[in-house]
Amino acid sequence: MSDGINFCRIEDLTPNDTNVNVICRLVRVTSVLTKKRSDGGSCKVATAVIADSTASITLMAKNEEIDQLEPGVVLAVRNGDCRVIGDNMIIAIEKFGSVSLLK
Repeated sequence: MSDGINFCRIEDLTPNDTNVNVICRLVRVTSVLTKKRSDGGSCKVATAVIADSTASITLMAKNEEIDQLEPGVVLAVRNGDCRVIGDNMIIAIEKFGSVSLLK
Protein backbone atom coordinates (compact mmCIF):
# COMPACT_ATOMS: atom_id res chain seq x y z
CA MET A 1 0.00 0.00 0.00
CA SER A 2 1.42 3.37 -0.92
CA ASP A 3 -0.50 5.62 1.48
CA GLY A 4 2.38 5.83 3.99
CA ILE A 5 0.72 3.64 6.62
CA ASN A 6 2.83 0.96 8.26
CA PHE A 7 0.94 -2.31 8.37
CA CYS A 8 1.91 -5.02 10.83
CA ARG A 9 1.36 -8.76 11.07
CA ILE A 10 -1.29 -10.09 13.44
CA GLU A 11 1.26 -12.30 15.23
CA ASP A 12 3.21 -9.16 16.21
CA LEU A 13 0.29 -7.52 18.05
CA THR A 14 0.40 -7.20 21.82
CA PRO A 15 -2.26 -6.22 24.38
CA ASN A 16 -2.83 -2.47 24.63
CA ASP A 17 -1.32 -1.73 21.19
CA THR A 18 -2.96 1.35 19.69
CA ASN A 19 -3.11 2.68 16.13
CA VAL A 20 -2.96 -0.88 14.82
CA ASN A 21 -2.95 -1.29 11.02
CA VAL A 22 -3.30 -4.74 9.44
CA ILE A 23 -4.13 -6.19 6.03
CA CYS A 24 -6.24 -9.30 6.55
CA ARG A 25 -8.87 -11.63 5.16
CA LEU A 26 -12.25 -11.94 6.85
CA VAL A 27 -12.73 -15.56 7.90
CA ARG A 28 -16.24 -15.33 9.40
CA VAL A 29 -18.64 -13.00 11.16
CA THR A 30 -19.37 -14.45 14.57
CA SER A 31 -22.12 -12.11 15.79
CA VAL A 32 -24.02 -8.92 14.98
CA LEU A 33 -25.94 -7.25 17.80
CA THR A 34 -27.98 -4.06 18.07
CA LYS A 35 -27.25 -2.21 21.30
CA LYS A 36 -29.10 0.71 22.83
CA ARG A 37 -27.03 3.80 23.59
CA SER A 38 -27.47 5.99 26.65
CA ASP A 39 -28.92 8.77 24.46
CA GLY A 40 -31.78 6.50 23.37
CA GLY A 41 -30.34 5.69 19.94
CA SER A 42 -28.91 2.38 18.88
CA CYS A 43 -25.81 1.03 17.18
CA LYS A 44 -24.83 -2.26 15.59
CA VAL A 45 -21.80 -4.10 16.92
CA ALA A 46 -20.24 -7.05 15.12
CA THR A 47 -17.49 -9.46 15.98
CA ALA A 48 -15.61 -11.29 13.27
CA VAL A 49 -12.54 -13.47 12.89
CA ILE A 50 -9.82 -11.98 10.68
CA ALA A 51 -6.52 -13.57 9.67
CA ASP A 52 -3.31 -12.93 7.80
CA SER A 53 -0.59 -15.44 6.95
CA THR A 54 0.71 -15.39 10.53
CA ALA A 55 -2.31 -15.62 12.87
CA SER A 56 -5.98 -14.86 13.44
CA ILE A 57 -7.72 -12.49 15.84
CA THR A 58 -11.21 -11.23 16.63
CA LEU A 59 -12.24 -7.88 15.16
CA MET A 60 -14.96 -5.77 16.81
CA ALA A 61 -16.56 -3.23 14.47
CA LYS A 62 -19.55 -0.91 14.64
CA ASN A 63 -22.23 0.49 12.35
CA GLU A 64 -21.03 1.25 8.81
CA GLU A 65 -17.98 -1.05 9.01
CA ILE A 66 -20.34 -4.02 9.44
CA ASP A 67 -21.89 -3.68 5.98
CA GLN A 68 -18.66 -4.73 4.24
CA LEU A 69 -17.99 -7.78 6.41
CA GLU A 70 -18.38 -10.71 4.03
CA PRO A 71 -16.34 -13.90 4.43
CA GLY A 72 -13.33 -14.01 2.11
CA VAL A 73 -12.95 -10.26 1.51
CA VAL A 74 -9.57 -8.61 2.04
CA LEU A 75 -9.66 -5.73 4.50
CA ALA A 76 -7.41 -2.91 5.62
CA VAL A 77 -7.90 -2.27 9.32
CA ARG A 78 -6.58 1.16 10.31
CA ASN A 79 -6.09 2.72 13.74
CA GLY A 80 -7.54 -0.21 15.67
CA ASP A 81 -6.89 -0.77 19.37
CA CYS A 82 -5.86 -4.11 20.86
CA ARG A 83 -7.71 -5.17 23.99
CA VAL A 84 -7.93 -8.29 26.07
CA ILE A 85 -11.41 -9.60 26.84
CA GLY A 86 -11.35 -12.70 28.99
CA ASP A 87 -8.48 -14.77 27.63
CA ASN A 88 -8.69 -13.38 24.10
CA MET A 89 -7.08 -10.40 22.43
CA ILE A 90 -9.25 -8.44 20.00
CA ILE A 91 -8.85 -5.47 17.67
CA ALA A 92 -11.52 -2.87 18.40
CA ILE A 93 -12.45 -0.19 15.87
CA GLU A 94 -13.15 2.96 17.82
CA LYS A 95 -13.85 6.59 16.90
CA PHE A 96 -10.74 7.16 14.75
CA GLY A 97 -10.43 3.61 13.42
CA SER A 98 -11.70 2.27 10.11
CA VAL A 99 -12.17 -0.89 8.10
CA SER A 100 -12.08 -0.73 4.32
CA LEU A 101 -12.27 -3.24 1.50
CA LEU A 102 -9.20 -3.79 -0.63
CA LYS A 103 -9.60 -4.72 -4.28
